[in-house]
Amino acid sequence: MIVRATRRDQRVEFVLVDQESPKELPWAIINAFAADLAELNKVREHLGQNAFVARTFVRTLFSIFDSYSWFLKHRAMDGAANASVQFTEKELEIIHEERSKTFEDATSKIVPKIVPTKENLLFSIRAYARVRHVEAPLVSNALPPEFHIANDVRNRITHPKSAADFAISANELRAIGMLLVWFGSLATWASHEEQKTTDELIERNRQTFAEARERHDQARRKQD
Repeated sequence: MIVRATRRDQRVEFVLVDQESPKELPWAIINAFAADLAELNKVREHLGQNAFVARTFVRTLFSIFDSYSWFLKHRAMDGAANASVQFTEKELEIIHEERSKTFEDATSKIVPKIVPTKENLLFSIRAYARVRHVEAPLVSNALPPEFHIANDVRNRITHPKSAADFAISANELRAIGMLLVWFGSLATWASHEEQKTTDELIERNRQTFAEARERHDQARRKQD
């Protein structure tokens, strides 16, 4: 399945895996946010590139960043043991978005941990790359400059203090478009890493089967 996210004259493809299971699989969240992008494209084509569509796009994009961060963090967690990677307690709090809170009576309780989008996305990319033993697709080990521009826009339109705060400039729109292209390359990178893992697993299984078959044949030859 391929969902194309278009920003003006830029087109980004997200290659997705169709999966059906009574239990939600990791890729389900990717399919969900890709569907949001596809619907948003329909709205843009119907209404044109107006201010309302631009604001909706920004809000949707940051929701996608948080959902993709969750996906990468938990894929990293799933592969940590095999990769001999051990996350710290603080890192586990970010991964699960939960923390232990101690009350005055000395009792404790697991409560939600709010992780800002910037910290969440950056951590998830680094954690995923760490487990895969590859270089993260970051600019000087940081998010691209366009992210910070888009983040300022998102904060401004989410917490407006004047009517002017709802406006998004042409330069900001260009930065947001470039950010979407970067995100497309990030999704492609992770997709390739997932495929590499699948290919490695298939090869290990093939070798295991071949070795078992060879031992079986040797035992038969000895009996003969």
